[in-house]
Amino acid sequence: VAAPFFLYLPVGAYLAVWPARRNGWLSGCLPGIYLAVGAELSQILVLGRFVSGTDILVAAAGVCLGFVVVRRAGYRVYGTLRVVGGE
Repeated sequence: VAAPFFLYLPVGAYLAVWPARRNGWLSGCLPGIYLAVGAELSQILVLGRFVSGTDILVAAAGVCLGFVVVRRAGYRVYGTLRVVGGE
């Protein structure tokens, strides 16, 4: 259970200082959660693997905790990621 949590913790920390956008739904930890959901849903393509909602929730908790810890530590937003087709 701890492996997906600690795998996605740095993703949330990264999104805290380099968000996908400055404002809106995609500005926080939502892109990291999308990444976790996409990675978990890709297991459908592997024979013998099953999608687990628990893994999605654990990874989302890791993203959100990494995001909150870095923001509470006082790091400022340095810029935004370059999203193709974004603003």
